[in-house]
Amino acid sequence: MQQKRTLILMRHAKTEVQQPGQKDYDRALTERGQNDAAQMGKRLRALGIYPEMIFHSSAVRTQQTADIVATTMDTKPAQIQALEQLYLCEAHTLEHLVLDMPKHIHTAMIIAHNPGISTFVYESNRMALSSAMPTAGIVVFSIDTADWQGYNKAKKNIELIDFPKNNL
Repeated sequence: MQQKRTLILMRHAKTEVQQPGQKDYDRALTERGQNDAAQMGKRLRALGIYPEMIFHSSAVRTQQTADIVATTMDTKPAQIQALEQLYLCEAHTLEHLVLDMPKHIHTAMIIAHNPGISTFVYESNRMALSSAMPTAGIVVFSIDTADWQGYNKAKKNIELIDFPKNNL
């Protein structure tokens, strides 16, 4: 029997401007970014979309976005994993993460950076985006596949494309 998988893709929320001497990696969320991340977590919760696992870049801004989303969704901290390879990664890195996900995970969330996250969304379903994902933007795909290894060949239906009110 064919099972469905759900993949939630999110760009990190709004970030402070990089200061002289500050590493891009260390940029934190602004107050707006914190509010946007909470807003998006609440929207997913209201729709009954709960990730079993949240993977995010190890950068400060994606860690903060993941923590806020998880808190608003009541996701257990053990379900959140920082991955260094997601920091400013290209789409193929996200693809490899999806293809390598354990079979027991049916709903997964990835929080990453542009341009990689937008490119991956576009390559997954050309109808999903016509431009880059805004900060805290979310795209949810349902995937007709028994396991994540079938991701590339499976049909990916768009379940949700959503952005914070500030980005409309």
